[in-house]
Amino acid sequence: MTETIYIKLKRFSNEIDNYIKSIPFVDSLNFTNQIYTLKINKDNHENVLDIIKAIEYDFYESFTVYFDLIDLEEPMLYEHLDKADGRYNTLSDLIIYSMKNKLDIRYIKDRILSLLDKETINTALTFINIGNSIKASNALYIHRNTLNYRIEYIKKKTGLDLKVFKDQYAFYSLML
Repeated sequence: MTETIYIKLKRFSNEIDNYIKSIPFVDSLNFTNQIYTLKINKDNHENVLDIIKAIEYDFYESFTVYFDLIDLEEPMLYEHLDKADGRYNTLSDLIIYSMKNKLDIRYIKDRILSLLDKETINTALTFINIGNSIKASNALYIHRNTLNYRIEYIKKKTGLDLKVFKDQYAFYSLML
């Protein structure tokens, strides 16, 4: 399974470009609007930190990294990534930043809705509202393991971990 990681650089550099192209576990690479799009195998996720450190220390380059973003339409994604602040960002950071700054996030919501069925979304919202997996599973009349499976499914599909408050907030706010 592959994961997409976006690295936004302040400037293009042939040295950095050659370095990233030489990385063996990068499945594909694209450079658009000062943003590198790397598709890597999930097994090599920890190696990404080494790439980031090398870019920072060897090339004295400042950058922003975005992990676990669902596959969104690239022009809209680049527009939001270009405005986001922070050094390491996830989908929840992008959603919260976009809402705080009144940016259009309908495309993110539509993309998440296309990945999840209504039952899974209802499970997530109930879990967030109740805040306890046992009570939420009782309210939904499902087994606790089923609830946990659905929460993990959401994490796998969207990158939002509903066991983390920031991700809960982003998901809940997006579904309103």
